[in-house]
Amino acid sequence: MDFTRKKHKKITYVMLIIFLFSILPANFIFADSSPKITGISPSEGTTAGGTEVRIEGENFSSNAKVKFGGVDGRVTSVEGDGTIIIVETPPYKGDWAEGTQEKPVSVVVTSSGIDTTAPEEFKYIPSDPAIDSVTPDEGTAGDEITIDGKEFIDGALVVIGGVNSPRVTFIDSTLIKAVVPALASGEKRIRVTNPDRQTVVWEDTFTYKKSVPSITRVEPSKGPVDTETRISIFGDNFVAGLYEEGEDKGKPITRVFFGDEEGIDVEVHTQQEIRVTTPKVSEKGRYYIRVNVDGVNATRQNAFEFISNPTITEIDPREGSVLGGDTITIRGSDFQQGINVYFGTKRASRVDRRTSEVIEVVTPPYDTPGKVEVRVVNTDGGEATTTEGNHYEYTQSKPRISSVQPNEGSVIGGTDIVVTGENFRSGVKLYIDGIEVKDLKRINEERLTGETPRNNREGSKDVRVVNPDRGEYILSDGFTYTRSEPKIIKVEPDNCTTVAQKLIKITGKNFISGAEVKIGDKLATEVNVEEIEGSDETIITARVPEGTPGRHLITVTNEDEGQAKYEYFTYTESRIYLHLLGL
Repeated sequence: MDFTRKKHKKITYVMLIIFLFSILPANFIFADSSPKITGISPSEGTTAGGTEVRIEGENFSSNAKVKFGGVDGRVTSVEGDGTIIIVETPPYKGDWAEGTQEKPVSVVVTSSGIDTTAPEEFKYIPSDPAIDSVTPDEGTAGDEITIDGKEFIDGALVVIGGVNSPRVTFIDSTLIKAVVPALASGEKRIRVTNPDRQTVVWEDTFTYKKSVPSITRVEPSKGPVDTETRISIFGDNFVAGLYEEGEDKGKPITRVFFGDEEGIDVEVHTQQEIRVTTPKVSEKGRYYIRVNVDGVNATRQNAFEFISNPTITEIDPREGSVLGGDTITIRGSDFQQGINVYFGTKRASRVDRRTSEVIEVVTPPYDTPGKVEVRVVNTDGGEATTTEGNHYEYTQSKPRISSVQPNEGSVIGGTDIVVTGENFRSGVKLYIDGIEVKDLKRINEERLTGETPRNNREGSKDVRVVNPDRGEYILSDGFTYTRSEPKIIKVEPDNCTTVAQKLIKITGKNFISGAEVKIGDKLATEVNVEEIEGSDETIITARVPEGTPGRHLITVTNEDEGQAKYEYFTYTESRIYLHLLGL
């Protein structure tokens, strides 16, 4: 009974739930929890950021986030049971072209992982920076000042007395720190320019005290006398520009002196570098450099050396072999004892300074023919180099082969040849297929004789001639190596007993003295090769070695490995052997 009652109750509950679902609206049962934005106030603010914005809507969670143009704002509170967000705008990070009046950006609220975009955009308008104070109100190069104000933007530029501060530190929209650059002494204006090009000028002047310049190094530290040399002076507190007022108006703030001579075309490239041209000084030696900045001097002793200024006016002769060893005369001026001479990258080892105007030098060998510059270098570093039309030219012989006679021969070598051509120098070498011809004789500049070297490969081969100065010539396929093709016509007799060791005569063609004869795998002895007069045939006589009964191949092998084979020579059993066997 109880079970039946419980079952009826459950059915009643289910029916009630079904009824409620059928009569109530869906948004009553399933509440929409996604955030909604109904308004933004104010709808604009400056690029400096920090504008307090009120966003109204619903379903804002306590940890909701807000982005303006993709950049996070700083949410200070979520109020009204999730219907109000108070947020500070971030500074504008995008480009701001000159003349731009506003930049609309989207506003996105993220709540409980759900994003929603405001129906209206927020407009960034130009910042309105202001300076309230600068402390301290006086200083010199390297000092740091603090600028208090409002609507400063990270990346702001600070200019003091018309010169950019070398380092600006953005603290927040109300505070900037800046390092004072090197300037001429006096009262200076300070200007702050935000990235959106909005500028504010501090009208109460900043007093700049004279800074002390310094010199750390000079590059290059040498240059020739009677010549203007462009150099760089490195240090600190160098000031660019001209005086704008007073008795020095129009004069440079920074001046450079080499001893008592003033430098030319002074350019303060940065606060740490001066570029200046040396005056034309005629006396060699080390000079101090003095940099005067706004009346304050920095001096570096022995900072620049004026060195010799040699010249080259003539080279005679102006060409010679790549082998070197040619004596040439160099004329010019200001040649010092111990002078070095270079031909391209090669230093001459034998240099004779005759006077300050004449040098005799033996040319060093050079790897390749062609023109190279000649450079003389004095012991103090002064140097001179030949001009384009006065360079020295290394030359190389140009041998040529016109013929090789005969132009073919055996692979075993030993063929007497005559090579004709031109420009064969003493010490010349000859190669056939890369193999040197030994005992080569140079008859004259147009004729060489020698014997061909052995070569295991038959065929046409290049002939190359090489002079001692590496001048060479290649005659393609200039000599052909051949291999004999012997042929056996007949063998008499073509049989004998196994122990007879008879003399046999092999008639054929192209047998060469020194040929080898085998019957089967055994060598014949007393081999002799004879030519038949009035015939192209040759004869070999040879003594048959002992053998085994049966037919055996005869092989003739010439010294150049040309071969001929004959089938067959027959060995028979001797009568004595048969008798012993009782046959």
